[in-house]
Amino acid sequence: MERNTICLLMFRRLSTVFKHVTQMFSGITDSGIFDFEIGLSIAGIVQYSRLLEQKGTGGVLSHLNAVIDIKQLAESTLGSMIQVAGNKFFNPDGLQAFRMETWLANNLRKAASHSGVTLAQALNSCARILELPVLETITGVWGLYSSISELQQARHHTEIMSARVRVAFDSISLSLTFASIAFPPLIVAAGPVAAVGMGAVSIAHNVASKEERHQQWMKYRQFLIDGSRNIMTADPENGIIDFSGNYVMGELYLDLRDAKPVLKGRPSFNSNRKIGSCPELNDWQIRQRLGYGYSFMPASSLARGYANTQWPAHIPLIPEGEYSTVIVGYGRQFRANTEIEYLSNSLVWREVIYSPDSRYALPPLEVLNQQCTVICGKNKTTIIPVRILNELTPERIRYARTFKDYTFTFIGGDGGITVQPGGAGIYKIDASPVAEDNVLSFRGLPDSFELIFDLSMETQTVMSNVNGEELPVMTISQSGINTIIGSLSGRNRLKGNSLNNTFHTGHGGGEIYSGGGNNRYIIPGKLISPLSIHLDDDSVRHEIILPENDLSHIRADGTHLRMSNGEDITVQEVSPNRERSNSEWLKVYTNDGFMLSPVREGKQTILKISLCDIRRWKGCHPERESTPEGILAVLHDWGWSLDHEVVFHSGNMSARYIPVARNLCWQVSVDSSEVTFTGHSSCKTTIYGTSGTRYNLRTYDANSAFCIELYGDSNRPEIVDLRELVPVKVTAERDGNTLKLTVHHSEGIVSVDIVYNDNSTETWVYFSPSEMVKLKDIIGLTESNHHSVILYQTTTEISANKVLRIDNLSSITTFIPSISKDKEIILCLENSGWTEKNVKLTLLSGKLKDAINLHKEPLSINVKPSSVEYVIFSGEENVSLTGDISTPPLFITSSGIVSVPEYRWRSVEQIIISPVNDAPTVKLIDFIRYELPLSNEKESGVMYHPGFIRIHNHDLTIKFFYLSEENGVRTLDITLRNYFTKRIDDISEPEKMIATTPLPDSRLIRQKYHWRLIYMGDTPLSIIGLVSVKNYSKYRMKN
Repeated sequence: MERNTICLLMFRRLSTVFKHVTQMFSGITDSGIFDFEIGLSIAGIVQYSRLLEQKGTGGVLSHLNAVIDIKQLAESTLGSMIQVAGNKFFNPDGLQAFRMETWLANNLRKAASHSGVTLAQALNSCARILELPVLETITGVWGLYSSISELQQARHHTEIMSARVRVAFDSISLSLTFASIAFPPLIVAAGPVAAVGMGAVSIAHNVASKEERHQQWMKYRQFLIDGSRNIMTADPENGIIDFSGNYVMGELYLDLRDAKPVLKGRPSFNSNRKIGSCPELNDWQIRQRLGYGYSFMPASSLARGYANTQWPAHIPLIPEGEYSTVIVGYGRQFRANTEIEYLSNSLVWREVIYSPDSRYALPPLEVLNQQCTVICGKNKTTIIPVRILNELTPERIRYARTFKDYTFTFIGGDGGITVQPGGAGIYKIDASPVAEDNVLSFRGLPDSFELIFDLSMETQTVMSNVNGEELPVMTISQSGINTIIGSLSGRNRLKGNSLNNTFHTGHGGGEIYSGGGNNRYIIPGKLISPLSIHLDDDSVRHEIILPENDLSHIRADGTHLRMSNGEDITVQEVSPNRERSNSEWLKVYTNDGFMLSPVREGKQTILKISLCDIRRWKGCHPERESTPEGILAVLHDWGWSLDHEVVFHSGNMSARYIPVARNLCWQVSVDSSEVTFTGHSSCKTTIYGTSGTRYNLRTYDANSAFCIELYGDSNRPEIVDLRELVPVKVTAERDGNTLKLTVHHSEGIVSVDIVYNDNSTETWVYFSPSEMVKLKDIIGLTESNHHSVILYQTTTEISANKVLRIDNLSSITTFIPSISKDKEIILCLENSGWTEKNVKLTLLSGKLKDAINLHKEPLSINVKPSSVEYVIFSGEENVSLTGDISTPPLFITSSGIVSVPEYRWRSVEQIIISPVNDAPTVKLIDFIRYELPLSNEKESGVMYHPGFIRIHNHDLTIKFFYLSEENGVRTLDITLRNYFTKRIDDISEPEKMIATTPLPDSRLIRQKYHWRLIYMGDTPLSIIGLVSVKNYSKYRMKN
């Protein structure tokens, strides 16, 4: 009994000392000197009490537990104070210059100076104890220092926890040694506690290992969760399905053959070694199957989601729709190999990865399935795997090779398939032979990738050369592919198969070996290396398309294309001496609409011009004349030779120019259309008509010749319109079924031959706005006369000293010398256009005598459409003058839908919309907007207009651009009268506000203009959209 009393007293004194030490140091963290907690291990205290209990009664332990405050004796670790001491110890002065106890004592005193009175006294007492020369104290300090060193060097959780426990037990031993100075019986406890500490370290290592494996599993688990968050994104409106966020669903299967796509796949899962994966069981049922824990333990102690979780939990559904683009990732099915362990520090069972030392050890994540299948439907489908190889570095290639076994299977449909490999994996592509285009694109590889690919091979490995070493990148098996797109700027070596083939090369040049059938080669501009094309003997036809090169960039040397903006293109035949049956075997197409064809001259093959697309020519050269005659003149200046026949395509008609005959033959292809033909003195113009068509004739030179072969449709008669020639006199004579008209105008003579048949006698011939006659009447007049008859003649035929055509001019300047004082000087103003012109003359010298339709403010003359006006001056002196020519605007005042035909809007420079009631919807028939380029790469003479948007008073004016065959780019202003309310007066820069505000305040715009549209051809444009930010920044470029 006495012994137990002594032990209990000792425990109480020990507990008091421990509590005092813990409380004494609890405020050091706040002192600013230390980041440091010191405490005692409750496990050490319990084990020490059990040692003493072996010789005592069973009540001693319970007394001890009652005395000790467990919360205050929780395990803790030393902080930076002791660790800094380690750094100070290893200094150049060695052991003699540093004594740890003194350093600790000094820092305790520093802490005391920043603490309260009670804590300061305790710290100073400890400092004095530290300086006592007691052997056990010194030994304890060195043991503590050794443990701290291990803690500093620990990296993994298990090592850290073991070191922390070791530090804690060494701190217990040191504290007991300190306390024994004041209470000598405590020295007995120092040895046993140190011994117990050695076993506690082993226990801590085991516990920490479980915790560490659980934390590692939580990282793997987070990867599975993140990888399943965004398995699929569907955008039915734009026809896109995106699987790029799929990382954890393997064996993806997508079937697009039905309107509602079918999606299948195998989710990743976690698995137990004995029972596998049981997603149908809950956590309690899993516990019962495995038999871990107790049936009465709380739910919070269960291993949550163990052996019954899948990622994703459910396979997503794809909305119904027409999908044309599929983005696929490298989704894999993983099996998470885990077990459960009891974490004693948390009193819970948790999922952990296998210990590497276990005989049953398995990798945490094991790949079970890595493949993807897409079956395309009737629409053309583009499939884009995620880009893995985005740069040619050894590191990136090694990363790509981690996916070397990933298998993609793509089955094309009748609409065709396009596949762009991402740079890793195995590709199995089965394209439908019915589809017109089955494309394999390598634009997903790095730009400089040097590609070697042969479409005639069923399976091949794509290699990459890195620092002289050939490394495999992908394996591709394909059938039915007929189009291949090379890398962007690498040197490509491509070969076709026996089908029709299309090759898209990059800027890096290289070599192309054609296949059988018809072959197309799309070649960009500015090649950085030469490109050679080898034409196979078994091939049928070859088309070389240059979408970035105009004809002016090219010089042909045989079939060698010398490029002025990059390296050359060489076309080589396998058997160059083989005779070709026709010239269709090779064609070269330029960006500005020309087609070059080979012409055999002796033993040499020469490329010559054989076709021109006038619309493409207009788009690339708006500053140049776009009539066939004008284009032929440019070709002559550029030094190009013409084929035996050159075809010109222009919208609803085409022309054939035959150089030998100097004849330009037009074929109109649309019935009931209106077309204008311009005659030239250099060649004859022949027109093959269609039912109900109107032929407007004009001349570029003084003399020209036309021949019109009428289609002949009595129900829809044709019209031959001579008004733009402004005839003074028209005569006719007949030769068989041909009427020969001779049109006299102010500058020369135009001959018009009309070939007719029995069904074309109802054709009309127009001479002036008020004079016209039917063809049958002309035939009747010429039947009884063997000489020419006069069909039309003006009342007064005046011989003018000078004729000025004003229909396409904005100003004039002219000089007319005096011949005789008695002879008048006559100036003829000829307007062959469709609208009235107003000419304001400023007379610099000379004397005006008379003029028809003259207004005196000042010398203002109106010239009606298809007519002439004469201005008569005195012959006493020379005449010199200037003049400004304007076209009266077209006014639209009505509401509803107002259609403006092409000939009408082309004839004016401004349309003013001034509605009385609601604003109309204006449709400009066949209007095609021309968007000016931001940079002048083509050396165009077009000047950018600064006033795309103009606000004057309350009117809004918008400027549009369009192409004119005669004058290149022209402008048309549309003015909306009273578009704005009076609120616009309060804005300092209204143009800038309107142009930089996507949706202006509706109160600024009058109600009658709200939500009104202007149709440019078939394209509706909102007025608000026309003056939006995009348009403002695009057109207000130069001032």
